[in-house]
Formats: sequence, structure tokens, C-alpha cells
Amino acid sequence: MIIFGQSALDWWRTPPAIKSAPLTPDMMLGYNKPVYEQHLRVMHQRKNACEPVRLIGNRLFSDLKGIQLPVQVLVSQRASEPRNSMVCAHRMYRPIPQKYLIDIGEGIQIVMPEVAAIQVACTRGLYREIELLYELTGLFSIFNPTIRAKLAAEEFFVESPEGEDGVNHTNRAVNAYYDDFGEKVAFHYDAVDVSRDSRSWTPCIGRSGEYSGMCKRPPLVSCESLQKALSELGGLHGIGPARKAARFVRPGSGSPLEAKMCMIACLPPRYGGESLPSPELNRRIAFSVQAAKVAHMKSCVGDFVWPDKKVILEVNGFEFHADSSGFKIESGREGALEAMGYTVINITYEQMSNEAMLDLKLERLTSALGAAMQRKSERFLKARGDLLAALFHERHH
Repeated sequence: MIIFGQSALDWWRTPPAIKSAPLTPDMMLGYNKPVYEQHLRVMHQRKNACEPVRLIGNRLFSDLKGIQLPVQVLVSQRASEPRNSMVCAHRMYRPIPQKYLIDIGEGIQIVMPEVAAIQVACTRGLYREIELLYELTGLFSIFNPTIRAKLAAEEFFVESPEGEDGVNHTNRAVNAYYDDFGEKVAFHYDAVDVSRDSRSWTPCIGRSGEYSGMCKRPPLVSCESLQKALSELGGLHGIGPARKAARFVRPGSGSPLEAKMCMIACLPPRYGGESLPSPELNRRIAFSVQAAKVAHMKSCVGDFVWPDKKVILEVNGFEFHADSSGFKIESGREGALEAMGYTVINITYEQMSNEAMLDLKLERLTSALGAAMQRKSERFLKARGDLLAALFHERHH
């Protein structure tokens, strides 16, 4: 039996510390009695329960606690095909190569994240699929915890500056994709390693000291592994939309907001973007001796860096910085960067999601890059509106 699609994405997005955190149904009783009773029914299955129900039910309170119900699974053509509040089974008519599956024991396999992204491509639409691929090839995971996950690891979702060893673990957050020479950082990880190493995941804490819905972690997917999967899995449902989306992805994004801004800046005009040259996302910049004195640090990481033009675009979304004090501290680096000859442009969520304010920022950015703004034809304005509506749907319905 294979967990696939959105359920597989839920599993890959679940921090390892939550997968391994202890949980019993009784822990849910004080939270919500109807929910407790629902999950209790799941735990006390009929003795003649079919295999998918039995296998999934045995793991809902362990390493599958981060998956939303019902869990989407693929079964062989001869197996039973249950569809209920816990499991939604689909018959598998085309086998998935073994190298794109991982075995998590007890008869359950999970598709690799590249495959899961392909499988959901038909239902997401182009822009959402691009955003998903930015996430998988970037330095963050969007994790909206289930009730089971919240109860199992409540301490994971609150700000905890110091661990038992007295170390501020928020400083372990992965924040650079390129080093100061423009080379990709050697993470020495693959997706399976990342899914198991708790030390490589850091929850992002917002202004209020609460979990923001995102974790920092090394990339789950490389552009190379994504392209290989897209070329080898030609018959997989969703392959066409996924191939189209993958053409527009730049690796190394550090947050959903950075991914949105990169789409606005770099997508072709027919999709509402400015078609600007590709930046290096989350590149480390070494300060000169003098600049280091000004910044009180030896280096920093720029969100979008065009090193040949000495232009940096900073996407200022406080809630997406892993260290709740780090954003304020790092904001003091701007003067040091400008002293080194960089043009630093800042943009916020509010400016990005407002077309008039966005145009002002894009005008400054294109000018700094020696580029030109796209001509505001009726066709382009329609495409830009569609893009912003997809990225900021609450503002553009």
C-alpha cells in the first residue's frame, strides 16, 4: 500500500520531532470530546477491517499524525478499496518505480516528494503548483498541524529560545542556499535524511510568539532530482502540468512570500510576471572589514541577490523569519551593504499584494537592474491580475 498525493506531501511536511512525539487517544479527550470519540473509533477497528484501514489506523497516532484525514492511498487492483473518514483508497493501474518510493514499515510505502508534487499538479492549477515546487526546492515547509500533531508536540509550536542544553536552537535554522561565492551550499542531505533529522528543522515564530505555520529545513528536492523524475515518469497523472510549472521554479526560496515575489519578478509576461533576470535566492554575502564593523557581523544572507548588478531585494515578512529577534537585528545590515556598493530594496506583504504599491517597487527594481518595466497592455494587465489573485486570493477575489 502506498500513501500518495496530498497525503504524501503532508507526511514530507511533518517535522520529524512531531512524527516521533508520543500520543494516545486519551490526550485528545480534554481537547474535544467528539474528535476524541471519532479517533477512538479509528483505534478500535473491527477485527475483520480491511488491510488499508488496519495499516493506517495502527499508525495515525505515531508517524502519520501529521497527515490530514482521510489518508489517500494506492492499493493493488485485487485489494479492497475502502473510502471512509480515515482512508480513501484508489486502485493503482500503473506501477511506480521502486526508487520513487520509501518503505516506512508495516506494509506502508510513501511516494517521494517529487512524485507527490506531480500527482497533485492537475488539481492545483499552474500558480499553486509553481509555489509548491518553490517550497520543495526551497528552505521551508508549510506545515498546518492536525489536532493529533498539535497535542503530541505542543512545545514545538511555541517560542523556546533555549533547549535543555542551554542553546538557542532557532539559530540552527537553514537560511542560505548559495554561499558567498555563488555556489550552492552542500547540504549533504536527501529527502529521506531531511525527513528523519529533527535537528535540521526549526519552527518559525511570529510576532506574537506563536507558530507561524512554517518550518525552516534543508531542501527536500533538488532541481536535478525534480527534472529527472519529470523525464522518467512520463505516464504519471499530472506530469504535463508539473512539467510546465517546473520551468518557472528557482531553487533556494526561504519562505512562501519570497516564492510569490520571485514569481512576480521572473515569470514571463504572459503569466503576469516582469520577466526579470533570475536572482540567486538566499545568497550569503561576506562583508568587507569596514562593513563588518558597521553591521557587527561578518556576513549576511540576501533574499534576492543579483551579484553582477549589486542589487538586493529583501522580502520583509517578519513571521517568516525563524528567529523572532533576528529580523530586527538583521535590518541594521542595510547600511553596511550600501557602503559596499549594493542597492538594497525592501518590499513587504502589503506592498506586494497591492498593485499600485507593487508597481512602484518593481519600477525601482527594474531601474536598478537596468531593465524595463513590461508594457501595460490589456493582455498583460489581465495576466498580472490573474497572478496576484492566485497569490493573494484574499485581496483579489
